[in-house]
Amino acid sequence: LPIYADFFYNKGLESLNNNEYKTAINFFKQALSNNPRYPEVYYNQGLAYLKLEKTDKAIEAFNKGAKEGSATSVAELVKLKSNSINTNQK
Repeated sequence: LPIYADFFYNKGLESLNNNEYKTAINFFKQALSNNPRYPEVYYNQGLAYLKLEKTDKAIEAFNKGAKEGSATSVAELVKLKSNSINTNQK
């Protein structure tokens, strides 16, 4: 099954790079259904959700990625939290 996860992950990356965010998210969901412990997928899924301005979904994906050991997901969470604090202080 991990080979299918890689296939769907790569298709998701391709879609993400082509600004096809909804398609990317669907591919990432398929990757995760084959391997739910794939931190890079959660990170990139979070990026796609951010592009669609679905911040809550992005945070959820980044949290899952962070739990699986994705340092990039943690960095995105910190950045989002920082942006939220800065926005609320204005």
